[in-house]
Amino acid sequence: MVKRAKQTPAQYDIQYDFYTILPEAEFVIPDHEVKTRKREERVGKAKSGVQYSVQAGAFRKHKDADSLKAKLLMMGFSPKIEKAIIGSATWYRVKMGPYNQLASVDAIQSRLKSNKMDALVIEVKK
Repeated sequence: MVKRAKQTPAQYDIQYDFYTILPEAEFVIPDHEVKTRKREERVGKAKSGVQYSVQAGAFRKHKDADSLKAKLLMMGFSPKIEKAIIGSATWYRVKMGPYNQLASVDAIQSRLKSNKMDALVIEVKK
């Protein structure tokens, strides 16, 4: 008969799926790839099951995010602020979307650039 040692809580294998699930759910699309994917949409080769958001900024202070949100509202957009906790830091992300078509995202990005604002395009799985 084999005698097994009693496991203490420190000996249990802990598996955190968060680190594998989150990167699969959302990622940034580089600018050059937006144009390529937009072309693929026109010819019917677009990815299915994904949507896109536009992140106009990320701030440590909510009031800074709120200020950008106000500017975007004045430009006719419908932004929202999402709170994200990364490590011990809290970030307030100003986002627009989700959008089903990259053509919409590209138009928003162009309009932001003409107002000297940068933005990230983020692909989100449905």
